[in-house]
Amino acid sequence: MGFGSHGQLGILNLMTEYNDKKYCQKPTKILNSIKSIACGSYYAFAISFNCDIYCWGDNTQGQLGLNYNFNNNNNIINYDEDKKNILSPEKIEGFEEYEIKNIYCGKNFTFFQKKNNDLLGCGDNSKEQLGITINTNTNTNINNDIFIPTEIEQFSFLVVNRISCGEEHSIAIIKDNTSDLVNIWCWGSNEYGQLGLGCNVITSKPKPNHYLLEFINHKPIDISTGCFHSIILLQRKDFNQSNNDETLIKLIFDNSKI
Repeated sequence: MGFGSHGQLGILNLMTEYNDKKYCQKPTKILNSIKSIACGSYYAFAISFNCDIYCWGDNTQGQLGLNYNFNNNNNIINYDEDKKNILSPEKIEGFEEYEIKNIYCGKNFTFFQKKNNDLLGCGDNSKEQLGITINTNTNTNINNDIFIPTEIEQFSFLVVNRISCGEEHSIAIIKDNTSDLVNIWCWGSNEYGQLGLGCNVITSKPKPNHYLLEFINHKPIDISTGCFHSIILLQRKDFNQSNNDETLIKLIFDNSKI
């Protein structure tokens, strides 16, 4: 339900048209046997109980992970006349072996987390928000879009507990495989300080946020990102439910676009 002009609702019919815009005002069933969903700016995913991955909506930057762009779309049944948007759920072939357990979406980029915790990424990588170095990946086009889901090597020996994606940046709670150390990693655009690095570097590769080391007695338990800002929730290691007002801390990295 809602705005659906890019096919992000996965509904072919039953949409209302007004001023060249399409929308749906009522909840409408589109798939069965789904265990989780994820939405980007104008696209969406669903994971079935059989570990099948379905996607629909905008794929102009490869964010759907279909292994091809719209110059090679003979296998797509339902797309719009401009060949930019998939209008109904499309199964991503070849993902069954990965047993994808989580999908995280930014504005126009996507992370797939496999059962073994490895990460794949696709879509817009113009600010290296996928954690993949620009100009070194053969799957990248001239706009730094990645149409083929690509393994992100920086996380090969780490366990990603959670990722939150903004418009062009990403933040993750990550555990070291060799220890119990849990840290916040961040990467992508830092134009407005949304990575919390204490500097105005425009982009950053994936790395731990060392500014959190001053909270040595705390551990990160949740993260959330907006377009240009990030919030991290920390919990004291000696957390006591009866005194939770003193033992929970929120860090806000917020230099939102003016």
